[in-house]
Amino acid sequence: MEQVDAPEFSGESSFPRYQEIPNTVPSARVVRTLCYKVVHIDTLYQSALSRFSCYQASPTENALYQYGFALDGLILFMRNILDTLVQLTFLLTNHEDLLRDPHIKFNEIGKFLNLPALETDIQRVLVGDGDHYLRDPNYVRIVREVISDNGKVAEMTIEANHARGFLDVINSLSNSFKHSFIHDGLFGESVNRVEPRVTSCFVKFNAFYEPHIHHDHHLKDLYLGFRSEVARILENQRRYAVLSYGDAGQHER
Repeated sequence: MEQVDAPEFSGESSFPRYQEIPNTVPSARVVRTLCYKVVHIDTLYQSALSRFSCYQASPTENALYQYGFALDGLILFMRNILDTLVQLTFLLTNHEDLLRDPHIKFNEIGKFLNLPALETDIQRVLVGDGDHYLRDPNYVRIVREVISDNGKVAEMTIEANHARGFLDVINSLSNSFKHSFIHDGLFGESVNRVEPRVTSCFVKFNAFYEPHIHHDHHLKDLYLGFRSEVARILENQRRYAVLSYGDAGQHER
């Protein structure tokens, strides 16, 4: 796993200062909660590894499900943190708009991933442009897309890149965990029994005539990819603050 060239997460001092939205919660309080959540990811990751070890030591159905539930919690927690970073990035890059219309229009990953590439500041900060803002150096693989056509099944390998890498993967994977009828139906069967991997299968909108998307990722790759992505986005936020305001204005520890 290639790590992004950005400072490691170091709590509140990793964040730039954000201007406030009138009549809502202070951004500093959101930042503090987010810091605790980022640290808690380590606990959830270690818990998932522990659950996997328990399953290997005693391969019961209950142990298998407990490991799968630990993965569910970890992936959805990662998604929640990244969605909050999207909201903070909107606050940073669109504060004047928010004063006129107090509406965070980009409140989660999926809202901007399908937009035309790099047309707004929030996209450039979150995705990176390879110039002022860091891009994700990793190509996290969605193993295969299974396409059914008149009863025939064809497999093709696809890359979750599109200059977005990890954000594409965690968006697709967490949506699979949240919404997929197939994911729940294959829950015990789809959990890898040899090494700690994260697997899932889904069809968009549960329209079963659409392509079936299979996820298969090593747990450690997702963990390191998440840490790298948080560091990259925060570094890009600080760069935006310097370029736009002349001072990143980091929070005090």
